[in-house]
Amino acid sequence: MVSMADIREVKNKASISLVVKDRLMIPLRALRLCWINRKTLAYIRRKYGLKRWINVVLTYWIITGENSGVGVLDPLYKFFPSLTPYPLEIEVEFTTICNINCLQCEYRHWDPKLRLPDGRSYKGQNLTFEQFKHMVDQFPHLIWINPTGEGSPFLNPEFLQMLEYLKKRNVYVNFSAEAYNWNHEIAKKLVEIGVDKIWFSIDGATKETYQKIRVGSDWETIWKNIRDLIEEKRKAKSYLPQVCFHFTPMTLNRHEIIPFIDLVADLKEEYGIWVGEYVTIDFQQVIINNPKAAELKYEPTDEEIEKVYEHAKKRGVKIFYQRPSYEEETKPPGDLCVVWKEPFFLINGDVVPCCACVQRNNRPWLHEFTFGNLFEKPFREIWDSDRYKKFRKMVVNPKAPVPILCQGCAVFNFKDRREKYGISKEI
Repeated sequence: MVSMADIREVKNKASISLVVKDRLMIPLRALRLCWINRKTLAYIRRKYGLKRWINVVLTYWIITGENSGVGVLDPLYKFFPSLTPYPLEIEVEFTTICNINCLQCEYRHWDPKLRLPDGRSYKGQNLTFEQFKHMVDQFPHLIWINPTGEGSPFLNPEFLQMLEYLKKRNVYVNFSAEAYNWNHEIAKKLVEIGVDKIWFSIDGATKETYQKIRVGSDWETIWKNIRDLIEEKRKAKSYLPQVCFHFTPMTLNRHEIIPFIDLVADLKEEYGIWVGEYVTIDFQQVIINNPKAAELKYEPTDEEIEKVYEHAKKRGVKIFYQRPSYEEETKPPGDLCVVWKEPFFLINGDVVPCCACVQRNNRPWLHEFTFGNLFEKPFREIWDSDRYKKFRKMVVNPKAPVPILCQGCAVFNFKDRREKYGISKEI
């Protein structure tokens, strides 16, 4: 996780002590996260047993994906990458099917001629349950997963089966959804399965703005579906799934950032604990590489971000404002990155180090430099390969070349290293 202290250290040229201090606070933040979610943890222990309770606590302590935990061990991996364990957290692309045409999404701007290495069209693919099972079964100690992809989750007809399989293994399941392609029965099933957290992607505080950005979706439908889920939680007296939100700040919706905080805060006041103990909004700046979407780019000032944080605190809503700049120089230095401990598996099984390189919107490049394919060889063999080991050491070394898959990273700054040491096309 990249903290605000990391960002301020780069922006203000402040002392490295800011980052050090922030790292020392990590265990305290983990304890606080457990305390905030104490009712949820008690519910999990009572309903699902000790093994699942332990897995959720471990998630809060050592996982960083999608703001699920605080990554207590991340500083250790940064300084001693060889100590990084076999992955405990992964992201899997399970669909490239979508019936919504969101303005900022790379899916909208994919070339119709874009093809997978095997010649199939990129759009219109679903991971099958057997393929999914083949992937996750290679991780016997898996703690956390984000079933993700450039598509709508419930358009994969086997998605619920995948979620059910993961929960039988006590894996912490966290995913994003647009809340459009489901019905009341699906809401009941999600509560029954006990999915841990759902991030609803809603980029507006009004119907007009939302439907202008998420073309093809419907404002009334998504809020009915979200309320159905919360009502099912209340009926079942279930603390799961926890309800959180994604909001992508753009030129079209920048005026609705604070009103959206109010919208979520009002929902929290209306339903109380049945929304969740830790209601969060992730304001996530998306790096839009396609020139057709360049007019959507919005660069907030420090004062604007501070105002957002202050308002959220006043309304009792936790927020994260991530990736606050399109300028590489203002991002945290690349040697702070440990996101590579959370590999990303593309729809065809190709392995890349993280989701940040996926956001470059250059799929042929990802397939060209993949570490390997999960359907062709075991992930253990890929993870232990010389190239992957060298990659993990190289990415955190400020005096090493930039690994090819880190070129143009959406989150970190590799500019100085790139200019001084070049780019390694072999690693």
